[in-house]
Amino acid sequence: MRCVPFEQVEGQSPHWEATGSDPRIEIVFPRPLTAGWILIEWESALVDPACRPVLTFLHRLPDGRETATDIFLHAAIFGRQRAVVAVPDQVIRVLVSPVDRPGPFGFRPVKAEAISVVRAVLNGLSSQPLLALHAIGAALIGRASDFRLLLTEAIHALPLSRYSQWKRAHGRAPDWQGLDRLPALPLPRLHVIRDAASHHSEPDLDPAIRTLISVHHMSHGDDGALRALLAAQPETDLVMFLPAGATLEEKAIPAMLVAAARQSGIAVFYGDQERTLADGTIAPEFMSGFDPLWTYLALKTSTAWCVRVGLLRHWLAGEPLAQRVAAHPLYRPLAYAEVDVAPPRVMSGLLAELHASWDNGAEAAGAIVPDASIIIPTRDRLPLLRACIESIVPTIPEGTEILVVDNDSQEAETLQYLQELAHLPHRRVVHVGGAFNFSRLCNAAARATQRRMLVFLNNDTTALSNQWLPELWRHAMKPDQGAIGARLFYPSGRVQHAGVIIGMGGYAGHIGLHAEAGERGGFGRMRSDHTLLAVTGACLAVEREKFEAVGGFDEDNLAVDLNDIDLCLRLSEKGWRTVLAAGAELVHHESASRGRKAGSSRYWKEKAYFAARWRRARRNDPYYHPALSLLLTRQSLG
Repeated sequence: MRCVPFEQVEGQSPHWEATGSDPRIEIVFPRPLTAGWILIEWESALVDPACRPVLTFLHRLPDGRETATDIFLHAAIFGRQRAVVAVPDQVIRVLVSPVDRPGPFGFRPVKAEAISVVRAVLNGLSSQPLLALHAIGAALIGRASDFRLLLTEAIHALPLSRYSQWKRAHGRAPDWQGLDRLPALPLPRLHVIRDAASHHSEPDLDPAIRTLISVHHMSHGDDGALRALLAAQPETDLVMFLPAGATLEEKAIPAMLVAAARQSGIAVFYGDQERTLADGTIAPEFMSGFDPLWTYLALKTSTAWCVRVGLLRHWLAGEPLAQRVAAHPLYRPLAYAEVDVAPPRVMSGLLAELHASWDNGAEAAGAIVPDASIIIPTRDRLPLLRACIESIVPTIPEGTEILVVDNDSQEAETLQYLQELAHLPHRRVVHVGGAFNFSRLCNAAARATQRRMLVFLNNDTTALSNQWLPELWRHAMKPDQGAIGARLFYPSGRVQHAGVIIGMGGYAGHIGLHAEAGERGGFGRMRSDHTLLAVTGACLAVEREKFEAVGGFDEDNLAVDLNDIDLCLRLSEKGWRTVLAAGAELVHHESASRGRKAGSSRYWKEKAYFAARWRRARRNDPYYHPALSLLLTRQSLG
């Protein structure tokens, strides 16, 4: 096996230089690959940002055309990672893209070899036995594609309960002089502040790192001593508080310092935290990317974060925050805590103010009654439509518009109901004929109303809460927020939607699907308002001006599937964050109003368009940890 530069990359293993945002290295096998399975293992530099590598097979289709199949792998947050993947027919080249940014990076393939299907099955049985058995069943009845998919899911979805085992298998000793060599940058120092009462000993740090860390013991209530310490340090240095029972994770510190050196405008850095459970096992607390609605709240019970000396110094002097302060995620454990710990009072106060700086709720005030149009596309299925409207009417303020988009309903009872509805105050019906095109129906309805907030609602939903519309309004009117989604439940009470992860299942998927209603899930955010890249269009609100600014739904390329996700992503491109309003709750009888034709040419054409248009987002959704599997909707280790 050899590795040679292919595109947007220079150098050789283990030190490379990316000249673009999609550098690709060719893996040259001693013999041509045939359809089957391969095992690939690699090491990434511990000082580099955590990133999902992309494995690409360039191969020929049965008709002779060349195509590319991308497989999104898992970040090597502890330095080493492996993958067992299915190989398509007629492979021409095998490429790997280790990072998604220009600049130097460390990457060293350790192994790449063809393996037998029996060995692949054994990998699946050791990770997710039930899924692997389902895969074997699919193979026995001749469903080869289902076999490959199910077995891939089984292999790359290790339960979180086996974190300790997974960490050992994917970790390695740092090589600070080799693969993990620190870049030639002026690095800040990390000042670790221990409570004076703590006699906790620090780990035996490598000499290459020891010079970058200073440990200070002082009372966490002694603001005077803290001010004196800060006054003697450069403003760009970092401060981290570690109470008794918490330990610094050595391997992640260089990555944090390198990130701080390269991102001078960021003042807060945070990572994951590990804790000991009652049964003695170690469990991770994975953090998502920076979320103004959630991150600073989550850090109130974490020790795995630090702040610039300058920001802390000015805040202690009573100076107000000059601007909103963003934080940078490291996607690596920064600390291990034996018990529940909390930051000292001074850091809790700072976190509260950092969080409050992002709360611009006052700007959304000015309208007691939401100036909204609830847009409901439909075609017959009157029982669903009637149940939907009857459930929402008692929950919405008087004067709220309900606009039904009729797509060629034929049943006499439906037509009679729509006629009666259109004669009621603030109720309208817009007729849009032709083949079902969800995007076209919604766009036509949006053009037919002048309400300030548009709420796109499936006809197979029913309201659970009287506050669902005000909750959507509260977020949609904020100037930095775009698409707003709701928490949706199956009739059984389990979660159907609490946010969408881009790349899950290859395209996009609901996080926490089928979770119990009371579960916190999704990095602890499932029951709280939080930012994501996308939410479902089954209930999606957006301010009219923002919707029009991106051209509405894409009715040309995404008529039926993924148009809601695409809208969210285009709003995000314009700088408007997508938000899950957890207080907006409805029941969703998913796809009850129309069937899915998963095998149609239209379906696959839309999938292909979405995959190409949003390849970068599918690779690295910032709100989903890059070490987690994208194959299952429940959090699993990749």
